[in-house]
Amino acid sequence: NLEVPDSTREAILNSGVLPDWYIDAYNGTSTMSDADKVRAVTDFVRDLHPYDKFTDYPPEGADFVVYFLTDAESGICVHYASTATILLRMLGIPARYVEGYLDTAAGPNKTTDIYSTEGHAWFEFFDPEFGWIMGDPTPGNELPASHFNVDAVAATYPEMETDVFSVAPHGTNDPVPTASEAATDTTDETDISETSEETAVETTEETTTTEETTVETTETTIPSSTSGTEASTSVSYIDPSEKDTDSEVTEERHINIIFTPDDIGRTAIIALCVFVSFGVIRLIYVISWKVRFSVKVNRKKAIAYYHYFRFTGKLLGIRLPRKAVAVAEKAAFSNEDVSSEEIKLMVSVFTRSAKALSNKVPSYRRVPYRFFEIKV
Repeated sequence: NLEVPDSTREAILNSGVLPDWYIDAYNGTSTMSDADKVRAVTDFVRDLHPYDKFTDYPPEGADFVVYFLTDAESGICVHYASTATILLRMLGIPARYVEGYLDTAAGPNKTTDIYSTEGHAWFEFFDPEFGWIMGDPTPGNELPASHFNVDAVAATYPEMETDVFSVAPHGTNDPVPTASEAATDTTDETDISETSEETAVETTEETTTTEETTVETTETTIPSSTSGTEASTSVSYIDPSEKDTDSEVTEERHINIIFTPDDIGRTAIIALCVFVSFGVIRLIYVISWKVRFSVKVNRKKAIAYYHYFRFTGKLLGIRLPRKAVAVAEKAAFSNEDVSSEEIKLMVSVFTRSAKALSNKVPSYRRVPYRFFEIKV
């Protein structure tokens, strides 16, 4: 679980895509904890490319992980899981590639059917204190993974944050001493034993106080339906601060809550106004983008698409595919004209990526994306 082919290691180090924090961790000059290294690798791999279930296979003879890091435009779970596994191993963290199924409908005392379309891949890293712990760098799977990954374990066992579960970097098998082994234990076990024996257990007599329980009642009066009739609700409750402890007399207060037809009408009008306002905002938003998309000059049209895809990509939490960015950069900075085929390619690659991912992201991302989504 630490093996990395020399050719793969060399190609990744020379790829120019590794961030500075990874280079520091690889060279042993980083102050990051091993748990933070797992988090950082997971986030880095997740943000490499957008998810697309129609991703092509690498060219024949190409290194699978190196190609995904340097030349791919998108990926599926096997790409993300394989790449995270190799990057963790290069940092001396034992890791393995795992295949199985992702059942998002699972629950206590519930039977679900699993289909081949739910096949999934992820990685697991090894901590001697806690065993194999999963991680999932595939875009859109942050929420399901959060119940089992390094964050979930650390939330229950905070001591994991300082665990050292990596071995010496660069693939050697000389283990790095753990924090517990490196620390000098100066505690006198005899003192601990004596202290434990001297601990006294205090027993306190419990005094049981019996108090009268007053039952709260709610009386609801609903008159017959007539024009202008008010609905009155009488609520009885006990004010604890005004309870007479000597006479054990409890004062009851009554509050009348009045609901009139005018209140219901106003609520309906407000709801209608909010609905209409959202409709108007949506209409103005769509028209403004359609006008920008309808320009005749391909260069301006490509830039308009780029801004739209960049905005909606942020709503989904994904990056633009490299092919789409390349077309936009050509339109913005090159003297060459942009062809209609290039614009179609730009629209196609992002639309496929967004469609594949939009159903996997949490609702707080999916709802605003659906509101601002435009068919292009």
